[in-house]
Amino acid sequence: MAKDIIIKEEYEQAASAVKSILENEVELSALEDCIPLIDDVSNSNNVIRGKLSILFVDIRKSSDLTEDIKAKNMVKIYRSFIRTAIQSIRYCGGVTRQFAGDGIMGVFLDDENEKSSTKAVQAARYLLTMIDYCLNSAIKKVLPDALIGCGVGIATGTILITKVGMHGQERNESAENETSLVWTGESTNLASRLCGLAQAREIFIDEPTFQALDAKDNWASTERTKGTSIYRGYAASEYYLPLAEDVEAEAVKADFAPSSPTSFVQQLFSEGRAEVTGFIDEISKKSAELTIALENIKRREAQAVEREKKVTVRENNQTQFELKKELELEENYVYDIAQNFTEEQIRQLGKDDWNRKINHIKNLYKQTGERKWAHQAHAFAKIYIALQQYEDFYDEVCYMAKDGHCVYEDSIKTILKKTCYRSALKDALQSYIDNNGDCETSDRHKKMIKMLEGNVP
Repeated sequence: MAKDIIIKEEYEQAASAVKSILENEVELSALEDCIPLIDDVSNSNNVIRGKLSILFVDIRKSSDLTEDIKAKNMVKIYRSFIRTAIQSIRYCGGVTRQFAGDGIMGVFLDDENEKSSTKAVQAARYLLTMIDYCLNSAIKKVLPDALIGCGVGIATGTILITKVGMHGQERNESAENETSLVWTGESTNLASRLCGLAQAREIFIDEPTFQALDAKDNWASTERTKGTSIYRGYAASEYYLPLAEDVEAEAVKADFAPSSPTSFVQQLFSEGRAEVTGFIDEISKKSAELTIALENIKRREAQAVEREKKVTVRENNQTQFELKKELELEENYVYDIAQNFTEEQIRQLGKDDWNRKINHIKNLYKQTGERKWAHQAHAFAKIYIALQQYEDFYDEVCYMAKDGHCVYEDSIKTILKKTCYRSALKDALQSYIDNNGDCETSDRHKKMIKMLEGNVP
């Protein structure tokens, strides 16, 4: 029965729940060796953080399917597609965690044998292969006008996982628990957008996913726009997995080329060829004249653009010099403070001012392309500890480890005491070792990994 008023008891129940959520601290824990189920996460401000690869897939032109196909047949196609997608994700080491209309989200985690990016890409290839070699082949026999195609988007990065929703309803035992896990982070949103920009039978992946792949030959760098945003990444079309020799199947591909409407000239000819011949000749003459005029305009525009480029280069060189000088002064200021001030003195200078200062320096790094700051990284780490911003401190230590800077034993012990994070730092240490082989820094990194694994107090 629909509500026409909100009673006091229900209002207070909602207010109490919201107050509890907002006032309780958020508890962060690291994602370990498996992707959590909904019962693994408490219904509180408990957040699990970890590196994952997120895959989104949906059917191209599904709105056309629903309009052109009767409801019962549409259900058959959707159920077949969902079943095929889940198998593709599951058999390649991932799990399916969300359904949204005709779309699915798959989640993949690194393990000791394989990276999450490799699993996600294999799942995408598995799915596109099964769509064209299995599903469309079956659909063609019963609904030849209902062939489907899919686009896949994949992004890799840090994801936060938490439980949301509501348990039951007081004094109503039949009310179900409406709870779910949400997967938040830039990579989740990006994977969804890349999926929307992918063409039928295409996989569109972000930079971190691409860099983690061993085989890169089939991928082409690309950028796509949506609204005012530009999305850069790598795409592969019809990147099928091979079928076993004892599987006899041929690809059946949906045709998504738009049908060409009858042109204006074709309409004229249908009304009478003789009446329009002179008209078309006149159009041809005008077109030739316009073509010559446009070529002259383009040539003048190209000359103007070239002049503007030369001016822009001079201005950019001057701007870069000024930015680098400002960056050098800011770095030296932070380094001097970190070297000569105690933690208490650093705190007295003010957390907000420090964060603005450090964020400004990081913005200068982006603008100048500079990124060589071993002693500044240690200075940042000391400041973050003084301000008790341990997550930021952890991120700095991860960068230092991956870039080959010395990670001190005290830093590791601070991380073990103050945070629950381990995996990202271990990955950063191991990444340097894998890329640089045996060297003095690699030996130090190996000792740090042993400290992390030994849970040193």
